[in-house]
Amino acid sequence: MQDDSVQSADAVEPEQEVESANEVGSAHASQVRLPFRPPVLMWGLVGIGICIEQFLPSPIDLHLLVRVGLGILMMFGGAMLMRASGRVFGSHDEVFSHGAKTAVLVTDGVFARSRNPVYVAATMMMLGLGLLADSSWVLLIVFGIGVPLLHFGVILPEEQYLTETFGDEYAAYRKKVRRWL
Repeated sequence: MQDDSVQSADAVEPEQEVESANEVGSAHASQVRLPFRPPVLMWGLVGIGICIEQFLPSPIDLHLLVRVGLGILMMFGGAMLMRASGRVFGSHDEVFSHGAKTAVLVTDGVFARSRNPVYVAATMMMLGLGLLADSSWVLLIVFGIGVPLLHFGVILPEEQYLTETFGDEYAAYRKKVRRWL
């Protein structure tokens, strides 16, 4: 008969597993806290711009083919940049989620050209949508409100988190690669 008070070397209490996992990755155990989720912010601002457009129309003064062509180009380019960003993240077993803990500083692929290619891609897609919707309001709100909110409410807190998490490695990356483009 086996004594229930004795555990095998393989048996570990769940609380002990969490503690040991946090100890092992303690430098990467915290996560960035943001006042809002970036996709919700950007899509919300586009929605607000389109609603304002219904009451105070301000069409973009561009030829239809130019406006639609630029809109499609921005949407497609943004989508491709987002996809490339996702692939690089995936190759490092990282995800886009702000709730996830960061284990690796991703500096290759599109991240070798921009520290924030995901936000560049999202901004491109929102601007493309504004062009396709023929809405100066969307362009104005995305540039005038969305980009500053992303910068101060998301990017700067993320940079602080990455500085605390990766120290000199992130400092060297910041010196080498631009924030946006």
